[in-house]
Amino acid sequence: MTRNRSWKVAFREKLEKKTLNSMFFLSLMGSEYDNILHKSLETLFNLTSLTDVHFKI
Repeated sequence: MTRNRSWKVAFREKLEKKTLNSMFFLSLMGSEYDNILHKSLETLFNLTSLTDVHFKI
């Protein structure tokens, strides 16, 4: 379980880093991309929620 847990943490950190990079890039491009950013954040949190459920089982 520890090995799976560390893989999950690394996966989440990688997703968070990509999301932060995307947020910075989109903020440079202007406010018309706010909706896209919102959807990508929703997707990120949905993915991490799914992995939480998966590893609790």
